[in-house]
Amino acid sequence: MTLAVMLCVLLLVVTGLAYVVARRWLTTGVALAVSAGVLVAQVGGLCVVADLTLANMG
Repeated sequence: MTLAVMLCVLLLVVTGLAYVVARRWLTTGVALAVSAGVLVAQVGGLCVVADLTLANMG
């Protein structure tokens, strides 16, 4: 399995877990908003890591 596939699976798993945990205490709409926020934060973090990695290569 390539690194890109593993990172995509990790994003999906963490986002799904965030939804399940948020759904236990909150309404469905709020839980979806929380999971969307978690997904955006993860993608933003991946972009920062990718940028730093590419900057160190040159």
